[in-house]
Amino acid sequence: MTRTTITAAVLSALVAGSAIVALADTGSTDRNAGQPGAAPASAESARPTFAPFRRAQVAADKIPGTPDPKTLSDLRPGENPSESRAILGSDGAVIAYIWPTTGGVCMATEDGSTCGSFKQIADLGALTMTTQRSNRASAQIVGVTPDGTTDLQVRAADKSAAVSSVQRVPNAFSATITAAPAAGAAGTGQKVGLSVPPKITLSWRTATGKYSATR
Repeated sequence: MTRTTITAAVLSALVAGSAIVALADTGSTDRNAGQPGAAPASAESARPTFAPFRRAQVAADKIPGTPDPKTLSDLRPGENPSESRAILGSDGAVIAYIWPTTGGVCMATEDGSTCGSFKQIADLGALTMTTQRSNRASAQIVGVTPDGTTDLQVRAADKSAAVSSVQRVPNAFSATITAAPAAGAAGTGQKVGLSVPPKITLSWRTATGKYSATR
């Protein structure tokens, strides 16, 4: 679910005293599926699905401090973080790094990494990761989306939670999920704890204009 060799490379700054837990939502939690001798996937394999791979890699695309893939023992078959691309938000900051693996892509935020197949990502609308505070009062969700995804909506499935600060850019989105005040706790700041992981639904239109939604 969360791989320290990748996570440590992109970890930047955590708010003092607010522990967080990274949860792989729509990706595979099997991070030990590497097969010795599997050929590293090329950027070309992901070009039809993710536009960032259709441009040349630049220095800013490289995951800071990423170890040589040959030294990692928990790679998925064909996983190739040396071909990473950065997806930037509207403020110019990195939302996520993505890189190819056999039959799909992997993603990393500053709090963890996960992988998913192209079919899985198409069926679910996105490959996502959620970072949840230990007090379960809020969580941050980040997702990467296939080319042509439009009208993406993020909603909390739980009525005791709300979604805010949604940022949408080509091939990625981020959003904050906040727990509602506890019953009878007005003015106290007490919140209802979010589920683990927080339950959300996504709706979107594909490149062909088809409307889809998760349940």
